[in-house]
Amino acid sequence: MGRGRNTIAENINGWMMKKKKEYPNSSDVIYYCVEQYSHHKCPGAWVINKVTNEYRIVKPHR
Repeated sequence: MGRGRNTIAENINGWMMKKKKEYPNSSDVIYYCVEQYSHHKCPGAWVINKVTNEYRIVKPHR
């Protein structure tokens, strides 16, 4: 069993992502790839606007 609390992964545009941080002053949420801490070391990170559902790629997937 892993340590720490479990977070729910979401399928976003075909990628499995976990929520990292929600900004209180804006409607942006940062998501990162679920493979970030596995042996794959995927650096993928996206920012998604909750109002418009537009996404911005911060770091691309490998």
